[in-house]
Amino acid sequence: MSNKTPSEKLKGEKAPSNYEIFRNNTRDLFMTYELQPMIDKLGLDHDENYIYFTYLNSKFRLNKQTGDFYVLDDKSSAYVLSDYEDALTLYDVFAYSEEGAKASGELVQIQNLSRVQAANSYAGEGIYERYGKEYSGKAEALMAACEAMGGTPYGKGDVAMRIPLFRDVYAGISFWEADDEFPPVLNIFVDSNMLSFMHYETVWYCCNGLLKHIEALVKNPK
Repeated sequence: MSNKTPSEKLKGEKAPSNYEIFRNNTRDLFMTYELQPMIDKLGLDHDENYIYFTYLNSKFRLNKQTGDFYVLDDKSSAYVLSDYEDALTLYDVFAYSEEGAKASGELVQIQNLSRVQAANSYAGEGIYERYGKEYSGKAEALMAACEAMGGTPYGKGDVAMRIPLFRDVYAGISFWEADDEFPPVLNIFVDSNMLSFMHYETVWYCCNGLLKHIEALVKNPK
């Protein structure tokens, strides 16, 4: 850890954001755990340097020495440091998921997850309103982005897709275009057994990360 004060930082040196600090702290805590039990529990492919995992239809790997997650970038064919939301989700899946955890195949809204005790704890819901407005008039592009992530039709909506997260765990997206009476609406659904794989707070990181991946594909289709 650096002992520099702000005034001692080199000119042009960028201070870490709160997101980076939290991810780094989570990584450092994660690296106090033994990796082999995680490998055995999840049946993960690995070698001397990395643990491999497929998430959001992309190839990820964990550096065993540093504890950082990297994702394979399709355009450059190189591994790059993963986004904040993806890293926090994967740290939780690796360290917290229950032995023998299985998906139910039933998709529910996050606040309806059966183990949630504080039913009024919907941190992060406002982001769906923003994405709903952003995709207004872009239903075709939204569907194409979901399909590029391995999504298949599921449920009701102008765009309604089931998207693979990892293994047999899926999320669902339902988007309704605006009409004369109602604004555009976007809802996200997750497997009803999601809390066997991660903490409740992490589900929001997972879903926000999913939306960021979709957003990137809407703006820059494959």
